[in-house]
Amino acid sequence: MKSICRYLKLRKLKSGVAKESWEKLEGQEFLVVFFDGTTEWCIDKDELYTCLSKDHIKQIHYIFDMTDRIVVNREVIIDINNI
Repeated sequence: MKSICRYLKLRKLKSGVAKESWEKLEGQEFLVVFFDGTTEWCIDKDELYTCLSKDHIKQIHYIFDMTDRIVVNREVIIDINNI
């Protein structure tokens, strides 16, 4: 008797971004949020492209462009002498 083995070919799924969308990205910093809750900070489009190419390993949930971010300055000094 011969044993029958089933062979499966696995291929990498590549996430693609349309060329028009890629050219419209204005920012230089991006925050990538994955489905498992982890995040990665990308400081340029090359790092973002690397994250997108690894989407088949770790799926991306959101990508935030950091051009419109709000930064909280915690070094504010409050003068209570004039109250």
